[in-house]
Amino acid sequence: VNIQNNSNSTTAFQVQNAVGTNLFSADTTNNLVRVGQYIAPITTPMTFTDSYTTTPSGTLVNNASYVSGQYVELNNTSNQNGAVDYTPTGLTDFDVSFEFWTSGSADAVYYYAANTSVPITEGAATGGYSMYYSEYNSRIALNFNGTDLATNSTSGFNDSNWHTARIVRSGNNFKIYLDGVQKIDYNDGNRTLIGTHWGIGGRSGGSAGTHRVRNYSLDYDVITPGAAPALTINTVTGQTIAQTGTNST
Repeated sequence: VNIQNNSNSTTAFQVQNAVGTNLFSADTTNNLVRVGQYIAPITTPMTFTDSYTTTPSGTLVNNASYVSGQYVELNNTSNQNGAVDYTPTGLTDFDVSFEFWTSGSADAVYYYAANTSVPITEGAATGGYSMYYSEYNSRIALNFNGTDLATNSTSGFNDSNWHTARIVRSGNNFKIYLDGVQKIDYNDGNRTLIGTHWGIGGRSGGSAGTHRVRNYSLDYDVITPGAAPALTINTVTGQTIAQTGTNST
């Protein structure tokens, strides 16, 4: 008996019980046969905003202070650092933006992601990513755990005007923008991210500088895990891909 569908599908053929639970399914798109129920992961797009027109929902760290109804000032003189820290969960890909205002010659404003603690500098080895805008070094950079992965020579944003930072992570690719202009496009390797600290930081060294931020926005995906079937077999290679107790994500 030859059973052939008109076009391939992930659910081309299914055998179900009386209540609709899959007992057997054939995925002709990926050449898979599944025994038992398979539930695909669900991806839900989410958006978080913190404009700072009201009291920030993040935690102000070290020298950071809130100027009511306007912005967060991360630091305003030499040898200071401050941050607005958040602790979201389950983030992988993200699209973040915020506005920053810088004067003086030191040192940098930065966005940090998945750090194990709040970094007090843009190049701190705190186990995660830092995407920074350094007026001191005239540089925009992507940094991981204290090592610069990609840099771009850019100056002039410490002009006491508001500028827009945007950082996008999709898979292992990072794109970093300043005022809508892409400055970095970098493909990183696979990383194990365990840190729970995300946020915006700023600091100055021996030279005086002021860093302010406002209009923070974070777009991200929340992934609800699916459930694996009892057995999955690749019909081309004959390889057993998953068995009971193996999560499909």
